Amino acid sequence: MRKSGYILIFVLLVFVGSITYILHANYRKIAANALTINELRYRITELENENSDLRKELEAQAEAHEREHELFQSMAFLSKEFVDACVSGNKEVLTKLLSDEFTLKDNEREIMAVYKYENENISERLYSRDSEYIYKDMLIQGYNYDVENDIFYIFLREFYVDKHGKPADILPSYKHLGFKRLNDEWKIVILEHDV
Repeated sequence: MRKSGYILIFVLLVFVGSITYILHANYRKIAANALTINELRYRITELENENSDLRKELEAQAEAHEREHELFQSMAFLSKEFVDACVSGNKEVLTKLLSDEFTLKDNEREIMAVYKYENENISERLYSRDSEYIYKDMLIQGYNYDVENDIFYIFLREFYVDKHGKPADILPSYKHLGFKRLNDEWKIVILEHDV
């Protein structure tokens, strides 16, 4: 009996040791899983916040795109009106469309828009009475609405012909206009000309 008692105690010790080992291993797994679960919960919260931020950004972009789409026709019309006034030398329309940042200078040969940029006076020729080229048409090459500054940018390309009606042998003419709502009217606040 003694021998069988020792064997029984030995078997019980092995059994208790195995159970303890298994419980300890499972406890470590549970603790690791709890840590992983907490990490996953934290990551899920981070992703939800990131998703919320992205959703807000996307909604703002959608609003800006919708506003840009709503304004396009009006801005295209004002751009055409501005180009027509430049071609005909219509100072009244030019004055109406340009913001107060611009001053029109009219001499015998041309009408210039003068404005300050970085403490320097910049002059843009709007009309030339003795130009050898004839305005033919314009094309809107692009547009963009800047929501933060509430400025609608429009990019134009102008086409000219010579006195014989043939395409002018000059570099393409580009106008970059920026319209801003001032006192409930859209006015040109940016005027750049490039060739």
